[in-house]
Amino acid sequence: MSESKVHDEVSLFIREAGLRVRTTVIVIAHATTLYRKFFSIYSQENYDVYTVAVACLYLSGKVCEESVRLRDVINVSYKILHPDKEALQLDDTYWKLRESVTKMELQVLRAIEYEVDVDLPHNYLLYFAKSLLSWLPPGVVSRVPLVKTAWSLLQDSYVTDICMKYPSQHIAVSLFYASLCVHGIHVPLNESAKVEWWSALCEDITMNDIKTIIRKVFRAYGRESPCLN
Repeated sequence: MSESKVHDEVSLFIREAGLRVRTTVIVIAHATTLYRKFFSIYSQENYDVYTVAVACLYLSGKVCEESVRLRDVINVSYKILHPDKEALQLDDTYWKLRESVTKMELQVLRAIEYEVDVDLPHNYLLYFAKSLLSWLPPGVVSRVPLVKTAWSLLQDSYVTDICMKYPSQHIAVSLFYASLCVHGIHVPLNESAKVEWWSALCEDITMNDIKTIIRKVFRAYGRESPCLN
């Protein structure tokens, strides 16, 4: 399996583990970004990718001020990776795993030079949505789940590496564009406007950026985006 495929698989693991410990999508996105940052610095050949992932999930819970207990993260992660085995007990195996994770947490912090803040696309998406929805007919806003679809696409985008390739504002605009396309909604008067709506929200984004981001996310579903055909 290629290195990029490995990281995509581990990103899915982070999401599943995060959901099982009932943390937020923000913590999951934060953890995935820290994980990918770590491996943008170090080779996966020298580290156990799942230990790094668990450490990032636990660290992100603390950074985002969410209650994520280390014991829960370890137990859930062990069950995901070893579905046929009994649940972990407080024995030598557990304590060794716990020590590995806490040591890896420190290594992650050192690797990212203690820069734990991550500029996530989520707030941008909500801000852009609020602006853009005011341009649409009220009937469309109440009938079509544009924000929900864009939000779902954003969560799925973390299976890919776009969080490392593009600014958060670009990701947010692109996935709202994708939501509009999926639902067949056109922004009124966009064709006659001096500036397209996406440039009005994010002036340095290009249509090529938008298409590339959408294409990468939809390929995570195993298919091409219908709005780029």
